[in-house]
Amino acid sequence: MSDPLDPDDASPPIDTGSTEPPPPSWKPSSTPPYKPSRIPGILAGLALGAVLVGAGIILAQTLPKPEPAPAAAPAETKAEAAAAPAPDPVAALTTRVDDLSKKIDSLPKPEPAPDLKPIESKVDALSKRLDTAAPPDTKA
Repeated sequence: MSDPLDPDDASPPIDTGSTEPPPPSWKPSSTPPYKPSRIPGILAGLALGAVLVGAGIILAQTLPKPEPAPAAAPAETKAEAAAAPAPDPVAALTTRVDDLSKKIDSLPKPEPAPDLKPIESKVDALSKRLDTAAPPDTKA
């Protein structure tokens, strides 16, 4: 194929009646197309990772630590559970009710209410004195 931009090339004239497009009048450049750099994406990923690691460290320091479970021999508890018969729910409920009634009985008892009869008699005497000292206004 001949170069269309080469002035020394004696190519035949272009036929205008054909259905094929004319050859380009420009010469493609030899420089490669622009390819964006991957460095900003890598840096953004590293920054995001650093933020997430920092947040994890802060949460690990501020959240309360879970208490470890008591180290009981798991083989013994499984063997005991298998050997022990299933507890009777009625008996368990009866023992809980008995325990609660003992707790209620051990609560301190309230003191008896004071006798209010002397105070009531004094209030009645004062109200009688007020009634005799200042009779109510009667409007007609």
